[in-house]
Amino acid sequence: MKDTVHSCSGKTALVTSAARGTGRAVAVALGKAGAQVLVHHTRSPAAADQTVSDIRANGGKAMALAVDLSSHDGPQELATRTRTIIGDRLDILVFNARLTKTASAERATAEAFDAEFAANVRAPLFLVQELLPVLSRGSRFVVTLEPPPAPERNPASSSVQGGLESLVNELGSSLRDRGIRVDSVMPAGTAYAVAEQPLGEEDAIRSARPAEIARTVTALVSGAA
Repeated sequence: MKDTVHSCSGKTALVTSAARGTGRAVAVALGKAGAQVLVHHTRSPAAADQTVSDIRANGGKAMALAVDLSSHDGPQELATRTRTIIGDRLDILVFNARLTKTASAERATAEAFDAEFAANVRAPLFLVQELLPVLSRGSRFVVTLEPPPAPERNPASSSVQGGLESLVNELGSSLRDRGIRVDSVMPAGTAYAVAEQPLGEEDAIRSARPAEIARTVTALVSGAA
């Protein structure tokens, strides 16, 4: 993959769940590529501040935003705060879904499932809805999925991932006429499939390391892919 450093210069980006893991790697990579990055987190201020510091240390611009996206008004709050900061255009939106509470069929609870679904399927739908006024032709929306530390397949996690994949496909179709490209970087077994939506075709397989996912996302949004 060719060098993408500074290929996002002048662009604005919002990365969710960017305090740790894949989200953090993506945020740092976008900052290094020249984007102004809004680092979203839910309740990890110290880790988010470290992500911001790392971006700034590389000469980038960044700030942290704490919002609980699983709450009913979370997507609206994050969108409102984002628009206040970036103005009338958001070039890059990266939603990093995280499966953290799912369990086996024998141990699953309705409360945990509802929270996981709200954070990973409901939240991106309404976040995009709230940000549509600033997502213009040429903007990019990428969804990544970070599995739990022990990503065993089970009905709960499969249902959440399936719902997210369906949502990405539908958004890809509906946003295409607006000139907004939708991509996903999601796990397929033990690897990650990189697919442009709404085509649903697997373009490449990437290992599930955060740094590699971050390089893939940066290439997608910079047009280097």
